Amino acid sequence: MALTTESIAEVFLSHRLGLTAYLSMVTQNHHLAEDVFQETCVKALGKKESFESTQHLLNWFRVAARNRAIDLIRSRDGKYQGLSAKVLELFEQDLADHQEERKHLIRLLMDCVSESTPRNRELIRLKYFEGWSGEQISQKLNRKIDSIYQAMSRLHKALHLCVSEKQKKAVL
Repeated sequence: MALTTESIAEVFLSHRLGLTAYLSMVTQNHHLAEDVFQETCVKALGKKESFESTQHLLNWFRVAARNRAIDLIRSRDGKYQGLSAKVLELFEQDLADHQEERKHLIRLLMDCVSESTPRNRELIRLKYFEGWSGEQISQKLNRKIDSIYQAMSRLHKALHLCVSEKQKKAVL
């Protein structure tokens, strides 16, 4: 049975973070990754009758989006200097194999981020969602660059500890 427009939209909303992170790895550019994500979502909706399952949709999405991203980079730069096709294929297979575990970890991480201070959430947004460098963040927040790196280091440790504790509680 083919997926509906609503179920496809629901899949993309629930997998958006992972898919855009994957595309950011392919493109090495968060904004281009977002553009490719949106373009591929629209393309998928136009082909909705051909998807037999959520997994089929996600597998198709990763391949179609990867190819589109590489095509855009090649048309812009003349060549693609990112990860090799073999490495990307291995990564895609690993994504498919460990999807449920990753979704659980992402939920735990998002819980931990939401429990963080507003200041830490701002650092996360600027660094990981906007793709800003430490220097750009220090200028925007009018802080020394060393303090930004120290804050990011402490934040990484705190998030790691938080996720680990939540994992332990989930097992008990």
